[in-house]
Amino acid sequence: MVLKAQDQIPLQISACRRTLLSNENPQRKSQDSLLSLPNRINFLKFGYASAKFRQLAQERDGFSRSVTSSSSHGLRERINGVFARRIDWTLLMKMGKEWIQNPMNMALFVWIMCVAISRAILFLVMTGMLDHALPKESQRDVWFVVNNQILNALFAISLQSDSLMMKVR
Repeated sequence: MVLKAQDQIPLQISACRRTLLSNENPQRKSQDSLLSLPNRINFLKFGYASAKFRQLAQERDGFSRSVTSSSSHGLRERINGVFARRIDWTLLMKMGKEWIQNPMNMALFVWIMCVAISRAILFLVMTGMLDHALPKESQRDVWFVVNNQILNALFAISLQSDSLMMKVR
């Protein structure tokens, strides 16, 4: 099949890939540049590579800052739009009452509350905030172990309920 000029599609190649497609031997070019005395001296200076890298990074940062990003601007507008609106508390309460009336949601809410309370107690014991209430280290250790067992049981229940729900479906 012979392609005519009108059937050809222009090929966009970035600058870094042009060297891959050229006929020059890039290894030979890099060896020649390293063999010259000034290049070898500059190569041995540790600051040269970091300075070159810093200059390249600054150039790329400048370029990326000059390009406007539509996604971050849209995200900022959406977040500001959410927080700028007033909350309809009556509608929120109505939706909450409807949600909690479902038995599965009620169990989920109780489970979340148990996990939150157990983790809060565990945090207080681990950070030493309950040292006055639990003066002996053995008491703190018991609370730590019991709280970990409660959390393990709660997460085991959640895994078990997930597997039961998959069997039902």
